[in-house]
Amino acid sequence: MNNYPFGTIYDVVIVGGGLSGLGCALSLKKKVLILERRTSLGWEITSSFFPWFEGRLSSDKSTLKNELESKNGIRNNRVSPAIFEISIESVLQKMNVDVILYTYPIDVIRKDDLIAGLIVGNKNGIGLIRSKVFVDATENLFLLKKSFNQNLEWNPDFSYIYYIYFNGVEKEIKEPEPLNIDMKGIKVLSLGPGFRKGELFVEIQTEKTGITDTRIKFPEVIAFLRDRFEFLKESLVSHISQEPLVIKTKSPQSFSNPIKNLFPAIFFNTEKPDTTLLDLRLEAGIRIGKHLKRSNRCFPDDIERFDCEKYPGCDEEFDFDVVVTGGGTAGAVAAIASAREGAKTAVVEHSTCLGGLGTGGGVHHYYLGLGGGIQKEIEERSTELTNLFRGKFNISGWHPEAKKIVLEEMCSAAGAKIFYQNCFVDAEMKNSRISAIHCVTPCGKIKYSAQVFVDATGDADVAVKAGTPYTLGRNRDRIPQPFTLVPMKLIPDGSLIHINFDSGFVDPTDVVDLSKAKRESLRLFERRIKNEVDIPLYICPILGIRQGRQILGKYTLTLMDEILGTRFPDSISSMSSHYDNHSKDMENQSYHALIWRWLTDNHLTRLECEIPYRCLLPLNVEGLLVTGRAISLEPEAHYALRMEKDMERIGEVAGIAASICVKKGLFPSNIDIAELQEKLKKSGCWDPEYNVKPAIDLKKPQHVLKQKFFNKDFKEPVSLWAFFLSKETENFLNSALRSKASDNEVKFWSAVILAIHGKKQGLRTLLNYLGTKRNINSPLYISLIVILGKLKEKEALHFLHDIIFDKTAGVDTIIAAIRAIGEIGSKKSIKTIEKFIKRKEKPHTRILSEGRKGFIKRVQEDILWQIELACAETLKTLGKPYKEIVAKYLNDPRKYVRNYAETIC
Repeated sequence: MNNYPFGTIYDVVIVGGGLSGLGCALSLKKKVLILERRTSLGWEITSSFFPWFEGRLSSDKSTLKNELESKNGIRNNRVSPAIFEISIESVLQKMNVDVILYTYPIDVIRKDDLIAGLIVGNKNGIGLIRSKVFVDATENLFLLKKSFNQNLEWNPDFSYIYYIYFNGVEKEIKEPEPLNIDMKGIKVLSLGPGFRKGELFVEIQTEKTGITDTRIKFPEVIAFLRDRFEFLKESLVSHISQEPLVIKTKSPQSFSNPIKNLFPAIFFNTEKPDTTLLDLRLEAGIRIGKHLKRSNRCFPDDIERFDCEKYPGCDEEFDFDVVVTGGGTAGAVAAIASAREGAKTAVVEHSTCLGGLGTGGGVHHYYLGLGGGIQKEIEERSTELTNLFRGKFNISGWHPEAKKIVLEEMCSAAGAKIFYQNCFVDAEMKNSRISAIHCVTPCGKIKYSAQVFVDATGDADVAVKAGTPYTLGRNRDRIPQPFTLVPMKLIPDGSLIHINFDSGFVDPTDVVDLSKAKRESLRLFERRIKNEVDIPLYICPILGIRQGRQILGKYTLTLMDEILGTRFPDSISSMSSHYDNHSKDMENQSYHALIWRWLTDNHLTRLECEIPYRCLLPLNVEGLLVTGRAISLEPEAHYALRMEKDMERIGEVAGIAASICVKKGLFPSNIDIAELQEKLKKSGCWDPEYNVKPAIDLKKPQHVLKQKFFNKDFKEPVSLWAFFLSKETENFLNSALRSKASDNEVKFWSAVILAIHGKKQGLRTLLNYLGTKRNINSPLYISLIVILGKLKEKEALHFLHDIIFDKTAGVDTIIAAIRAIGEIGSKKSIKTIEKFIKRKEKPHTRILSEGRKGFIKRVQEDILWQIELACAETLKTLGKPYKEIVAKYLNDPRKYVRNYAETIC
């Protein structure tokens, strides 16, 4: 990992982004980095949903409290989790504090009585963090333990506190009411008022350390509370702690700290009994921050010799038949399927829930896709359990908490072991076979051995570490689709909904880019949310990543397969969707995709095809199956094959295939496809009788298509002939072009179809169309620009040169013209492009989402980088590289921009 923060020496690195870590950061005016393993800061409020925040222990907290008050996020010492998260980002941005999320500490490098470096792990791998001073604000004082090289004797008395929130409650409670009701290992402690009107929380306590052990008991607790309290019967269970708040009932033993530049954030529950737990944690960090203001520690200068990539050893080891890495949409189902087939199965997951985008990501309903098998069972059970959560209110789809519980119940019943807060960092190989994976956790590094592994990380993290080739994003510039950050909210009638909006671009394989994306997304929320209705309940912890890596497998499914409804002898599933691409710059997509989506407006045309088993088999690696959105697809095929239903069924395929491997002692590439298909047929995951419906029917007679064409139904004929131009069709189109009886529209589309296939008979028609300057920014106009570039027709250059200087031309029209100039390849264009680079006031904004007034700002992306790199790309094609532009963007803080720049080097 060679990007920041791994090449930076900080004044202070704070490990742990909870309230203690934030308190320390808020007290400092130095170069500070906060390192947090979760996806958000202030987890006690933003994830555990602790309701109270007084903010009165120290004046240092006034900045945060003032920010909360300015956003109407605190009242009567009760705080909104969503506004708290937004406010944290606002304050840290003003203080110029760096934040890296998704990252776990693994070990410290000691040099005498100093920490010389911190070894960390995340999905990038293992890296080194350097700082003059380290603050241990982890919940288990991980750095302190590692620095002592021994286990300190902490008092084992802990309580685990969860909060269940009800909304739409008619009874008003002004102060918490103690309940102290025992329920088979769970104690209902109290009932109290929430942040918003009609909101109550129930505080429950358990001694169980496992999240699953407690979560699967939530339905019983909710049913009990509804029976016990009349005013809760018809209310909505809106949200529940995503992880527990861990309470130490006694203080740790006293000890002396021999490390001069390590400062542990220790607080004592009994030191100020009238103060909330959150304020105590915050105050512990503030004390350290005040002390560090006066300190100036020395830092060892020889740490660079340490090779952290070869960091040895693990703190714990496990052995299973099947290990599923990633418990998201596909991974959870893979684990259930494998375990049900009798394989000793584990699923390791970075977050604290199963289900991925459909639970922790907040997208709680299916869009398109085909159902069946375990997917259908999950849907039915989630819908049924949702009835317990909804009360008298409406929930479209399933309740996210209900589906979390269902998945955990199904995993537990099948015998699959769930390991949360586990982040994959490395793979062990024996020749070309994967034999083990390494994960980092809050307690150290863990090794999982298995006969077969299933990569359900979404980005093929395991496969790539094992040596599988892959693609990232689209082929042109390696840019994935926009991602989303979903807030959950209530609408005026009390219904629970999610807001799914395009937040921006991100390279999902890089934690620095992911951290940056999360922070920038939080800034999209309006500065002052005045209406309580517009204040979200919470912001979902899992980013809605639509696209990342695609492995190169034994077969790569294509967009043409989807358009033609291709069938395969090793079919294990089918897909059904449309070309669901959220990117708005089709000029950067493939030629076929541009014709399908923009030229012929087939955005909503249904695409169906079979999925071959070979798409799950990565090249160069044995003992591994890849499932979910990272299977072997060309980028253009991914846009249709990413629906939750389809992903869940592909997850089941991987799980059953893995179990066959275990039973037969085979690699995934060697199993009997017929046996797999029979099991999938029996489960209902695969229906061999289902006839996929091709979007283009090649068997349709030519005379029917000709009739449609003359009736001006251009959508289907253009799609067909654009890809499959026969000699008969060419003659027919030439005749239409020459015929006096043909009207102008028929002649125009005849010219377009011929031009797509490199025929110049209709070139003059297209040039005349460009010259009319109709709607210069329309999809049709931009498509013609791209087509003329593919024709390499120099006669079109003067039109293209004019376009890039046209003040009415938008960014996509300009990028299309720049690329077309490069395709034509005339060196006469070099001076024109160089002149354009110097042009002032170039358009450089693209609107990703219109936002919601008073809630989410209009989301705009500054894409000057896209325009300038397109220029650099074209100049390189023309034989005159523009190294200054490329160098500028090779140092850009955005990884996805650097990725594009690297393709031009």
